[in-house]
Amino acid sequence: LLEEPRVVCITDTAPGSRDALTVSEYDLRLLGNSLKLGEDEGAARLISGLLAACRDKRVSFQEYRAYLLELLMVFIRTARDLDLPFLEDVQQDVLEQLMLCPAPPQAEEIFQTLCRRFTASVRVGRASSSQALAQQALEYLHQHYCQSDLSLEKVCGYLHISSSYFGALFKKE
Repeated sequence: LLEEPRVVCITDTAPGSRDALTVSEYDLRLLGNSLKLGEDEGAARLISGLLAACRDKRVSFQEYRAYLLELLMVFIRTARDLDLPFLEDVQQDVLEQLMLCPAPPQAEEIFQTLCRRFTASVRVGRASSSQALAQQALEYLHQHYCQSDLSLEKVCGYLHISSSYFGALFKKE
């Protein structure tokens, strides 16, 4: 067929026969919410399920890489939304690992490790914010203890939290 010796590479004989590797917006939101709540197990299950889809489908290198980066973006956006400095120290390393397109089991290991570190960071952030609220409440009480109209509602109003949350917070701290 060809006049000079050439190699013709046919990667897909029937257009559209390759399985599409897509992640639903719903699943991405679920993962982001699990991360925001610091739910290790829920996020880990979601990651396992999302990466299990990669094992069962024939996809191109670029499509698989895009899928992995899409999952990583959930972590980056969630860290940004929570104002967590979490990813600053691991972001470059994880990005380099994912750009090499590791096999799904290795990719899952990378994401599970990332997930554990992320949720631990969320829990630490929550603990420090609850300690800060308890400290602010104590300072407010020290400054206003002589006022006859000092009440739980005033303290909670000052802190912009509900009285039930204040009670739970104060018991914990």
